[in-house]
Amino acid sequence: MGGLPFPCEAQPVRLRWQGAGGERALDATLRDGAAAALRVAHRADPAELPPEGARVELTVTADRGVFSGPARVLRRDDDARALTVELLGALEAVQRRQYFRIDVALAAVTAAVFGPGGAPAGSVKAQVQNLSGGGLCFEGDRPLTREHSVALALALEEGPPLTVRCAVLEGAEVAPGRWRVRASFVGMPDRDRQRIVRQVQRLQLARERYRRGDGG
Repeated sequence: MGGLPFPCEAQPVRLRWQGAGGERALDATLRDGAAAALRVAHRADPAELPPEGARVELTVTADRGVFSGPARVLRRDDDARALTVELLGALEAVQRRQYFRIDVALAAVTAAVFGPGGAPAGSVKAQVQNLSGGGLCFEGDRPLTREHSVALALALEEGPPLTVRCAVLEGAEVAPGRWRVRASFVGMPDRDRQRIVRQVQRLQLARERYRRGDGG
């Protein structure tokens, strides 16, 4: 088997397998290793883990895209909260792009607006419409240009609201008094970006299962 299509560290992963009560899933982080022995760190209780020898579907969300393939649990280290898994086939690209973008329906928030040099420039009521590890798109109640940046709080499923700073890439009027703004994250710590990537991955996998008819 060839090398992995991404660096083997700090990548969000999801394991899916068939348990006694149906399909189970575990969100974790790829730490180190190679295709023959990938080490995955998690925060789950032992009862929530796949058993040694179980076949799982491994999905990795990396900078180059989302990759998925079959794997097997070689070892469990419950004290260290880690699993060692072996790939049973090639990881195929589910989505090739730097960050997978997905439609969302987050609550509208008031975002602070900044002008050239970071000078305060009022606010905008923003309804985030899609999200990725690299940025977001929102609909707002005022025009914004590449001279602007915004700061807003994202209500994610995991943890407290996440305040992000974004540089405006483009804005376009889509209806009277409504503008669609595309923006990229700036100065974002990796731990915050991984929170966003994990949420995008969870939404993507849930929608894929819904389309296949094997889960809501």
